[in-house]
Amino acid sequence: MAFSFPYQWFPKSITSKSRTIIKDGQTLRPLLATTLSKDSVSLPFEAIVDSGSDKTISFEEIGIALGTNFSNEKFRAETEIKTGMPFEDEIFGLGKEPIKVFITLMNIEVTGHKQTVRMYWIREKFDPHSDFALVLGQDSIFSMFDIYFSKRQHKFFLNEQVFQPDSAQK
Repeated sequence: MAFSFPYQWFPKSITSKSRTIIKDGQTLRPLLATTLSKDSVSLPFEAIVDSGSDKTISFEEIGIALGTNFSNEKFRAETEIKTGMPFEDEIFGLGKEPIKVFITLMNIEVTGHKQTVRMYWIREKFDPHSDFALVLGQDSIFSMFDIYFSKRQHKFFLNEQVFQPDSAQK
């Protein structure tokens, strides 16, 4: 099954009675309704689908809102065993300097498809006016779907079926 989603303005537009007001710095982005969950806590987010990101990324304060206690030593040790990675690390590529992160496992759900992924929690303040609350990278949504971006149509597509080129067109 294939799903189609419109690009959306980010940061969000302001709508008046008669029109939508586009602010300076807004750009159309491939945003997707996604749910993060841990234990019995679930939160919905508009996530950016980012083909240039190797990792699925969010912010420490969002992890805390989901009930993650990043300072719990037992949780840290168990998480390192489960992920096979250090609990505290750094990621590169978001700026000139490495960014400190916590690495845990997190459940994500997109269009009814659920997956447990390594989540890289940025240890910086989240700004909803300039930051994406959730970045879906190569390690998550791209292993669930084939993804096609059409900036020209202002749409992107998720396809559950594996792409099979027509052998007659070879």
